Amino acid sequence: MRAAERERRIVTAPNHLRIGTFCEKYGGVLSAFMRGWNGAPDYYLFVPPGPEAEIVTQYGGRGDDEPGAASDHDGFTNTNALCASKILHPAAKFCRGFKAYGLDDYHLAARNEQRVIQINCPEVFTKKAHWTSTQCSPDFAWVQGSGGNQNIDHKDYEFLARPVRRLLVIQ
Repeated sequence: MRAAERERRIVTAPNHLRIGTFCEKYGGVLSAFMRGWNGAPDYYLFVPPGPEAEIVTQYGGRGDDEPGAASDHDGFTNTNALCASKILHPAAKFCRGFKAYGLDDYHLAARNEQRVIQINCPEVFTKKAHWTSTQCSPDFAWVQGSGGNQNIDHKDYEFLARPVRRLLVIQ
């Protein structure tokens, strides 16, 4: 499925759910409500639970700049840019290719998304560092620590990657 088709999956806000609630229909544990940036709609983030939704891998592309993957807020767009690159980005590729509950529109969370979902639902994550989709420079990308801190690290180091799924809010 092309990125533009994935973006068209818009749903009415699941007002009946609370943060921390698992919902198979939406692809995981409701972990965050995010405000849209620059006129984009607000959205919910769902994180699939379990060890099969997580791998140890590199960010990839050390020494290469991916200008479309620098957003602190939009992991969906960052992941699209990383997966469209001629350079291999294993963390983004794993998340984009992840399938669960009959759904296939997952992505690697951006820096701000990852911070909020890990603060709201730490129980969904292994207590180790996780990649975000946010690139910092040609050599570094942002990593979310298990204690809530964020740092940049070398793209060829190995950390965990866990997909997330967003549902745009329409009124």
